[in-house]
Amino acid sequence: MQPELQLFGVGATFRPDGKVPLEVLRDVSIALDTGELVAIVGRSGSGKTTLLNIAGGLMRPTAGRVEWQGTDTTSLTVTELSRMRRALIGFVFQGAGLLPQLTAQENVALPSLSGSSVRDGHDRSIELLRMFDLEARAKHFPAELSAGEQQRVGFARALFTGAPTPH
Repeated sequence: MQPELQLFGVGATFRPDGKVPLEVLRDVSIALDTGELVAIVGRSGSGKTTLLNIAGGLMRPTAGRVEWQGTDTTSLTVTELSRMRRALIGFVFQGAGLLPQLTAQENVALPSLSGSSVRDGHDRSIELLRMFDLEARAKHFPAELSAGEQQRVGFARALFTGAPTPH
C-alpha cells in the first residue's frame, strides 16, 4: 500500500536579502500513512513551517518532490494543486485564519462555496461545530469567540471537506 504523503529529498532555499542563499531544508524525506500522527519539533527558524507549507502544497520546494496519494504535486499546475489541496488537505493556522465578517458556522462552511450545495454545507458545518462543542456559538463572529473557540472553529473548517475526524 502506498503512503498518503511522501517527501523525497525536499529542500528549500531562500534569498532574503537577494544575495546570500539561506538553506532552510536539506534533503528531507518522509512517508506518512493515513491516520498516522506525527509531531514536527524544532527551535524557531529551523524550517518547521516551511516543511509544512511544502508538504501541504502552499509552496514549492527548491529541490526534491512531494507526492500525495502517488501524485507528484511538484509537477501540477497552480489550479491542479489548488484542487488537490482543497480535496485532501485541511489546514489549521496558528491564528485560526477565520474571516472576521463571517459567523463561526459560515467560516466552517467556507469550503462548500467551491462545490457542494449550500444546504449540505450548512448541515456539515453544524455537525462539525457540534463535534467541537461549539454548536451554541454557530452564529457568533470570530471577535465574539475566545482564542480557543476560534482555534476549534479552525479545526472544524479543516475537517469540512471530509478529512478524517479525530477519535
